[in-house]
Amino acid sequence: YKFTLVASDNGKSSRQTTLDLIIKIVDVNDNSPQFESSHYSVSLPENSKVGTEIIRVLATDADEGMNGIVKYGWSDDTFKKFGSYFSIDSGSGSIRLKKTLDYEKSHLLGPIHLSVMASDQGVSKKSSYTTVTVRIVDVNDNEPFIYFKPIPKNSPPGTEVARFSVVDRDEGRNGQIACDIRDVSLPASAIIFTVQIDKQSYINNFVIQTSGEIDRESNPKGFDGFIVCKDHGEPDLNNARRFNLNILDVNDNAPIFELNTFQVHIEENLAVGSPIIRTKAKDNDSGENGEITYTIHPLKEKWNNVLSIDEEGTVRTVSNIDYEKMTKMFFDITAQDHGSPSQVGRASLELNIIDVDEYLPVF
Repeated sequence: YKFTLVASDNGKSSRQTTLDLIIKIVDVNDNSPQFESSHYSVSLPENSKVGTEIIRVLATDADEGMNGIVKYGWSDDTFKKFGSYFSIDSGSGSIRLKKTLDYEKSHLLGPIHLSVMASDQGVSKKSSYTTVTVRIVDVNDNEPFIYFKPIPKNSPPGTEVARFSVVDRDEGRNGQIACDIRDVSLPASAIIFTVQIDKQSYINNFVIQTSGEIDRESNPKGFDGFIVCKDHGEPDLNNARRFNLNILDVNDNAPIFELNTFQVHIEENLAVGSPIIRTKAKDNDSGENGEITYTIHPLKEKWNNVLSIDEEGTVRTVSNIDYEKMTKMFFDITAQDHGSPSQVGRASLELNIIDVDEYLPVF
């Protein structure tokens, strides 16, 4: 404040003098900084680059000098929780991204509340606070990941043959998934698979079902194809998983011999153990269901201990065969698989004995 102080006497010719007086008011730090807003809100895409300015807060202080200079910083709690992710410029109040974000990290889910402190620089500092709420916006940056564990079966149409789950850590439409089977290496007339959401579980569990009858014997190597899953984001992301569906065998085939009847002609007096024929049966099943054991049974008891058959289906002589005692014999051959229950195939063997000139004429 400026004043002029006048001093005058009381004489007839009054005399006076003046003095300019300046009064300066010394500031006392009696004001706290005041933010423009008590609460700020901002959205930040999760793929924002490090150094991106998120928001700039502003606080003013009615005091002057050091009492009116405002510096910004985090509250202790905010610094501990989020100081590694966000920085604040002490002079400008600019808040920037300090570290790459990932929406899918659990501790960043939901809004982040940053407590910002504004302090003046007076001898007895005064401070005030505002809250900045940062919402991390999910970006469609995760392809669906497929976990696939087939459960093969040999069953009628509508049978569940596999279950798989798909993980997409994005949210909303970015995490909603649809799946399909493509490029299955099957003829047009073969089985068709359908993929459906598992209604008994959560949304990203799927069930593969058959819409035709599975025949393992027609497809002994199983079925090859791709499961393709894509999300509903913009743009959509997709992932594919190749699979091979191995069909578990059911013992639904009996061994079948190459011939219904095997006719064999041998000379009499063959050495014991001589092979006379190899019978062969085929079983279209696999594993134990397709393993075969052969047996041979004479149609008459007197032909016992004449022939034997080994695991390869080879028939051999067990004893000496004499044309003069028997010229023809008949046997049943069985091929039994090792399934449970087992299946049996049958064939007949007709053994014809050829006479050998072993005797001299007798008068």
